[in-house]
Amino acid sequence: MDIYRDMIDSVNSIIIRWDMDLNFTFLNKYALDFFCLTLEEAIGRSIIGTIVPETSTAGQDLVAMCRDIVRHPGQYVNNLNENMRGNGERVWISWTNKPILDDEGNVVDILSVGNDFTARKKAEEALVISDQRYRSLFENMLNGYAYCRMIYDENGSPEDFVYLDVNSAFARLTGLDNVTGKRATVAIPGIREQHPELFEIYGRVAMTGKPESFEIEFKPIGAWLSVAVYSTERGYFTAVFDNITGRKQSEKALRTSETRFRALIQNSSDIIRIVGRDRRIIYDSPSSERILGYPPGVTIGKSPFEFIHPDDREKARMDMDEVFENKNPGKPTGVRIRKADGSYVDVESIGVNLIGTPGVDGIVITSRPITERKRAEADLKKAKEQAELYLDLMGHDINNLHQIAMGYLEFAREMAGPESGQKEFLEKPIEVLRRGARLIDNVRKLQKLREGAYVNRPVDVRKVLANALGEYRDMPGKTITADYHGNRDCRIVANDLLSDVFSNLVDNAIKHARNKPHISVSLEKVRENGCSHYRVAVEDNGPGIPDSMKGKIFNRLLEGDSHSRGMGLGLYMVKSLVEDYNGIVWVEDRIAGDHAKGARFVVMLPAAD
Repeated sequence: MDIYRDMIDSVNSIIIRWDMDLNFTFLNKYALDFFCLTLEEAIGRSIIGTIVPETSTAGQDLVAMCRDIVRHPGQYVNNLNENMRGNGERVWISWTNKPILDDEGNVVDILSVGNDFTARKKAEEALVISDQRYRSLFENMLNGYAYCRMIYDENGSPEDFVYLDVNSAFARLTGLDNVTGKRATVAIPGIREQHPELFEIYGRVAMTGKPESFEIEFKPIGAWLSVAVYSTERGYFTAVFDNITGRKQSEKALRTSETRFRALIQNSSDIIRIVGRDRRIIYDSPSSERILGYPPGVTIGKSPFEFIHPDDREKARMDMDEVFENKNPGKPTGVRIRKADGSYVDVESIGVNLIGTPGVDGIVITSRPITERKRAEADLKKAKEQAELYLDLMGHDINNLHQIAMGYLEFAREMAGPESGQKEFLEKPIEVLRRGARLIDNVRKLQKLREGAYVNRPVDVRKVLANALGEYRDMPGKTITADYHGNRDCRIVANDLLSDVFSNLVDNAIKHARNKPHISVSLEKVRENGCSHYRVAVEDNGPGIPDSMKGKIFNRLLEGDSHSRGMGLGLYMVKSLVEDYNGIVWVEDRIAGDHAKGARFVVMLPAAD
């Protein structure tokens, strides 16, 4: 028996024997050492709580399992369960169980032989965790994934491939569903005809194991893909890809934009230079050669001030300092730049601080030649001076001649006497000369109005109107009546030319009235859109103004029937002045619906009170 005892104690396996009450009846030396027990403390002791915990870490009832083993040992010939050592450490043991029978065939003990399975169990659990981790990564990765088996023809050439596994991103990026287990030519009709190079690449990688990467415009789905393909087993390959259509579209748009702006810069009539942090030229546009005559590259590395007229350098340097300090809000600088032939060209330059901007990192200076503009400005100034000379000539010398002629005519009219038949022939040229004098006066006043020589202020429109009408009291053969409707101290905001508004309207009425003109003038205070206005109306009994002409009569260069329109410049001046006073002017029929019965000119001016 000692021989068998020594043999049992020498084996590297756990050997225990336990009875129907789950108590130890035998443990070999390896079992005692493994579970950190002594024979004295183990024999007769329950296996529950000694080497078998009541429940496993996963929650299994191990007490019930042990009781079931003694009842049905045939069902537990081999079993794997969690155990524990004397120090509380949990271990996994793979048991082989054999019932021990008495002479009557009844089970009296269970002989269990076990081997430590902990390391393998942990490795299996780690493998499961790793598989779950990588499966989760596989399913949640942003890139598409496809594991495939390559199919070759009898000559060893790649013919097709089968999708063995794909992740969820595959369908999201390609729009292809349910491809697992299918051939590529079935899952994607036309792929071989449209992309034979794919089969060559995949076949080569699956055969050689050498990884490759490429970008392809995948026509079957109308998208650009970036693909990395590798193989870990001959005849198989894995393709990891991303949809880069957005990036490709952005690259194309960027190339188009770069081409467009490069063309704009190269063909620009402006000189575009970039001055670096060291204040030297790092870029000069092709227009520099075209405008200034410098060959490409000549100006690079030089100070921009070398090319500026000495008299303009200090101003240019100060303005550039402001740009470097971000104190210049885009204010243009006028300087003279030296051309290759030594002459100078006038330019207007604007600097923009783009230091730190990738691809620029400097001050962008755009210079536009303004020689032609300066020449045009000089010509315009000269023309203006000539026009003013002619205006002064007309306003002074010609007006003096008018006054002399009118003096002689008025003297001749008095000499002829009231009964003379020549009186009418003398009054007509007097009236024409008077209108000519007013026309000259209007021109001069319009010029001053445009130059801002007149300042608006509160004035009494009734007083101005009465004074204007007073000029016509002594005109024979003309009836002018005025009705002020009891209005006094009628304040509006206007300037010294307000009387010209009324004089021009009355002159116009006299000019186009019949043989015995009758002109009525009225002044009323009215409410218009909730505000007070003064309404001045000038009516005549002339031939009137057709509806087709009413919208044009205030135009400066109106042409047409002289009997059915205004004086042109006089009415244009009326409209300009009234609008300057924030008022409005229009013309209407004196008798509604019958323009032939005379016209009524209406001026509406906002009240200042």
